[in-house]
Amino acid sequence: MSRYFERLSDGKELVWGYDEPLKEYFIQLYKSPSDLVDEYEEGLIFSIANWNTVQPHPEYPEKFKYTNREILEVLMDFKVAPTEHTIAIAIGLPF
Repeated sequence: MSRYFERLSDGKELVWGYDEPLKEYFIQLYKSPSDLVDEYEEGLIFSIANWNTVQPHPEYPEKFKYTNREILEVLMDFKVAPTEHTIAIAIGLPF
């Protein structure tokens, strides 16, 4: 599994990667630590993937399966992933 993260300017943490055993890409967004109510709150805003979405994207609450193109579009909205990652997703290769 590959897993990369970036702290965004608003303090939220974006995580993305490729899960080799499941053969799918994933994106997760977590609240800023300062936005957490207590120490037990995980802060997961969404966790989407090709097949195993855990927490739907707030803009698409009924969507649980994403194409590579849709994963790529969500990731590119954040403008933080390296070009080699976006190319890999576009052509369906692990990174």
